[in-house]
Amino acid sequence: MRIGIERECGFPGCVGFLDGTDMVLRYGPSYHGETYFNRKKQYALNVQGICDSKRKFTFVTSGFPSSVGDATVFCGTSFFKWPNLFFSRPDEYILADKAYRVTRRCMTPYKEPLASQEAGGYKDFNLQLAEARVKVEHAFGVLKNRWSSLREIPIRISNPNDHVRVVAWIMTCIILHNFLCDMENDQQWWPAQVVGQENRMENNGDLEDEILGLEAERQAGTEWRNRMREYFVNRI
Repeated sequence: MRIGIERECGFPGCVGFLDGTDMVLRYGPSYHGETYFNRKKQYALNVQGICDSKRKFTFVTSGFPSSVGDATVFCGTSFFKWPNLFFSRPDEYILADKAYRVTRRCMTPYKEPLASQEAGGYKDFNLQLAEARVKVEHAFGVLKNRWSSLREIPIRISNPNDHVRVVAWIMTCIILHNFLCDMENDQQWWPAQVVGQENRMENNGDLEDEILGLEAERQAGTEWRNRMREYFVNRI
């Protein structure tokens, strides 16, 4: 996996790409409906996914309502809490956008003012990272095109069991998506526009970093990202 990603994207040690998306509900829930309501005025569930270079999902969590931000949802996952269970080597990591907090195992773009700084390769690094992690946006786009029900899940959530049914619906579609990734070329399912991020706020991790962040972990992630940026600068 890591060899394929390095060959295609140039990030040595990277084993996947992280992003979140909303799975919209056709009907407004009568069970705690306000928690499912997002800023786009839709009722939905938040889904976090990590995919490989073939747009196959290697980790997924679903169940949080979409009023909960990406960074908060991801911080509640086993992948975030016990990352060493998911990596086979100490130099491995995943790529994510700036909605997430930088850690030793999750590399994110530089934020302003460094993000627009040419000197030192900060801007070029961010462009390289964005070009690499677009694969997970494509993965969510292919998933929703393959299974159109995920664009508007036809289940009304009236009780906890209905919520479980929606989560099972989503996870079943993802399992079938992974199966088909091994069976066919998914380019026929690519959307006209990438729908993975869907204009989600990418700066909603800052406050959560202050609340949830462990400074030592953040510092380790920042130092590792600096080393990777220097690797790209020196390679040119």
